[in-house]
Amino acid sequence: MIKILIHFILLSLGTSLLYGLTPAQIQQAKAAVAANPSLLNSPQAQQLLKQQSKISSDNINIAKKEIKVENNIDFKEPTVSKKNQITQHINRLDSNQSHDFRLNPLEYKSNKELLQEIKSDQARITRKNLQRFSTQFFRNKNQLNPNRIVVPSDYIINKGDIITFWVYGATNRQEELTVDQRGNINIPQVGPVHVAGEKFHEVKELLTNYLASSYKNSQVVVDLNSFSTAQVTVTGYVNAPGIYNTTSVSSVKDILIQAGGVSDIGSVRKIEVLRNGKLIDTIDYYHLLTLGRDHGDTVLQAGDIIHVPRAYGLISIDGEVNTPAIYEIEPGESLTHILKIAGGLKAAASGKHIYIKRYNHHTNVEYKTLTLSQARHFITKDGDEVYIGKLNQTDERYIEVLGNVLHEGKKHIGSHKIKLSTFLRQQLKGGKLDSFFLENTQFDYALVKRIDKNLEPKIFHINLYNILNGTEDFFLHNKDKLFIFNKLDTQINPYVTIKQALSKEEALAELKAQNKELNANQPISTDKKENTNKNVLLKEGRFQFTQGMTLQDLINMAGVQTAFDTKKVKIIAYKNNPDIQKVKIIDYDQNPDYKLKPFDTVILFNYFDTTPTPTATISGEVVKPGDYPVTQAMTLNSFIQSAGGLTQKAYPKTCEIIRYYIKNGERQKKIINLDLSQMNNFTIQPFDKIHIKRIPYWGEKRQVTLKGEVKFPGTYVIHSGEKLSSVIERAGGFTDDAFLYGAIFTRKEIAKLQKKSLARSLSKLKEQVILASLRASGSKTMGQISVTEGIQAVQSLIDEAEKLTPIGRIAINLSCDLKSFKNSTSDLTLKDGDTLTIPSHNDTVVVSGEVMNPMALTYMDDNVRTYINRTGGLTEIADSDHIYVLHANGEAQKASLGSYLFSSNNVDVKRGDVIIIPKKIMFERGIDIAGDIADIIYKITLTVAAMNTVGVL
Repeated sequence: MIKILIHFILLSLGTSLLYGLTPAQIQQAKAAVAANPSLLNSPQAQQLLKQQSKISSDNINIAKKEIKVENNIDFKEPTVSKKNQITQHINRLDSNQSHDFRLNPLEYKSNKELLQEIKSDQARITRKNLQRFSTQFFRNKNQLNPNRIVVPSDYIINKGDIITFWVYGATNRQEELTVDQRGNINIPQVGPVHVAGEKFHEVKELLTNYLASSYKNSQVVVDLNSFSTAQVTVTGYVNAPGIYNTTSVSSVKDILIQAGGVSDIGSVRKIEVLRNGKLIDTIDYYHLLTLGRDHGDTVLQAGDIIHVPRAYGLISIDGEVNTPAIYEIEPGESLTHILKIAGGLKAAASGKHIYIKRYNHHTNVEYKTLTLSQARHFITKDGDEVYIGKLNQTDERYIEVLGNVLHEGKKHIGSHKIKLSTFLRQQLKGGKLDSFFLENTQFDYALVKRIDKNLEPKIFHINLYNILNGTEDFFLHNKDKLFIFNKLDTQINPYVTIKQALSKEEALAELKAQNKELNANQPISTDKKENTNKNVLLKEGRFQFTQGMTLQDLINMAGVQTAFDTKKVKIIAYKNNPDIQKVKIIDYDQNPDYKLKPFDTVILFNYFDTTPTPTATISGEVVKPGDYPVTQAMTLNSFIQSAGGLTQKAYPKTCEIIRYYIKNGERQKKIINLDLSQMNNFTIQPFDKIHIKRIPYWGEKRQVTLKGEVKFPGTYVIHSGEKLSSVIERAGGFTDDAFLYGAIFTRKEIAKLQKKSLARSLSKLKEQVILASLRASGSKTMGQISVTEGIQAVQSLIDEAEKLTPIGRIAINLSCDLKSFKNSTSDLTLKDGDTLTIPSHNDTVVVSGEVMNPMALTYMDDNVRTYINRTGGLTEIADSDHIYVLHANGEAQKASLGSYLFSSNNVDVKRGDVIIIPKKIMFERGIDIAGDIADIIYKITLTVAAMNTVGVL
């Protein structure tokens, strides 16, 4: 099996070592590994892998020597060493590792994975849906609120403006004055004042002086309360050209926002304002959008025209630029200037990869690649598409460090090549190894992975010890990957195992899991003793091995919570031959400092399993019967005292002791009847069984119960062999109303027998019902009652019977003359729990079942027919062949039909009797259950009648 497992492991390593193995053996090995992955971690597995592996250590190249990997996706991993490769795969299959944290620079990747990795470095041009620069600005729907505007001091007063002044002090007054069509405002007590066409600050000063002279000892405040409206016209390339009514303080940008902004080809850099047919201003809104400067905007007046011409040119800028968009250009404008308007380049933008797509005079398309310095002199043209590329791997200079270091990642180098010794000195702070390397670094082996000038992968093996000591060196190239390994990446972390010896059952289960050839039905003795201290160790399992580790160290680390057999500590070690396990038994008391080796397994035996405490068993009249330890020369008296001593019921004369001994290789026994007066002189031996007898008739309490028509009903204690007549006499005899013919005598033992009998009958009937159900599909009817209805009727009968509990009635015949009764067979010998119920006189007869009107009738004569006729006669489904008369004394008779009703079998009906007419249940031939049904009905009838009489129902 182990060789099959090794072949399976080597198969996972990609080697062709399956010679001589069948597919079944391979599957068997896989199943064994799945059931017990620890098989792959054993030193045996490692050693066999060493022997089987065909990998030569001569193929390992030392530092500076290249190993060129074929340009094939399906390449083989380079060999580090036989041990490293084997242990690497063993660790990978170790089920105790939920994640694989090992460094694997040569992990196999599929074609798809490799292509994805390689093509991830491609510099791709990804274009976005660009909008005009300024589009978002004109989408702002916020409108000018003239009430919240601070009036400019140079604002020109227009007709329709409303000027407000306040006077307070000696005189309090407020007035709102509207500039009329003549340009005047009419000031009370002053008269008209011409203000139209004047600047606001001049009008304010003029009015303040007028009012101050008119209102002495008062303060004056003048303000513009409301602006006049102005009508302007918007033309050209705007989204909504037309006439707009606005306030006289509105600017061009306010009107353009109302007009929805410029169109896709309209200019935002050369907007014209015309007044009275003359161009009064040209506005470039890029100053506002990029610099926040608004000083060039014009305040509009009524009749002004805003004209938006077509943009001179539009270019798109995308890629690694801060504000990708479509930009308007002016004649002779350089690309650098437009890039500045676009917010400049992003940090990751490449200054060597500015891609231009240009359309030349509707004849051809031209592609150019510029540098950032060339962009200064590159004059843009309408339609240019500019894409700013991103820095790529050709723009990087680094060495990537991976593995067992404090900080993995890319480390910058100043040139395209650097010595490894120089690189390490740069990383080691103060020359300390722990400033760069992590614990347990494998300095004798590192790996450099490189893509050479022919773009093919290569690997190099490095000895870091030699590099750090200066005995050799190695040149690292730009973008090399330096892999630093932890020793645990390439070999198994040494451990030792400690556990408790398995029980026989546990050992068998483990063997079956590990070896499929073990006979699963092989008998194994399972003499299992109860052990209250089962767990010897606080913690079982693997522990880290360290040099100098002793047996005592391991046991102390695992923790002991109950005694173990110090004379027998089992150690399993592995010698060089993996097929041989070396087993040692160590006396821990003599050799606690036994030196452990890697992968040793220590097994402790429970002391109570290997050294069971001798015990003997005591039963009978002691306080605590059971098994108790037997000490040397222990007397019977001491052993009885360990069980709590004798009880008051103990027979004081003798006890019985069964003693076992071995004779001729066989276990035999002898019985000793010991006089208890010799307790102090009799020595107990292990495995003795002592039985302390009870004093005869101690505490036996037998009782019977008399109910109903006796003079003194109740529970009576009886002695052994006492008769029923005796207890009746003690109860004072019968009353004058006693109905002795209907007396019911019950016994617990009989009730149990009746219950079993009823259960057997029901079980048999259920089988017949199932058979009838299976045949019902072939014959749906039989006579007037269908098979299905018959099955339901029988099932109903079964359900009714299962609800009843027999009371164990015994039919007896009592007599008022107790002297004559004493000599009859009904004078039973009483048992504990017997019950006698004497009902009162009963002059009725009950007719039940399939008659037209079931009822209780007064007694008339002894003819069954009389009572059936009185209830209206039988129904159509009455079973006239199974009519029962249950007599009040517990006996039952069957009354069947002849040529005349009941002429073939006369039954005398008496007072208190019950006549039962069951339902006829018919099935097709081959299903004979009539007798079973009759038997069930008979038992139900007996039980119900008896329970009725004693008052249970």
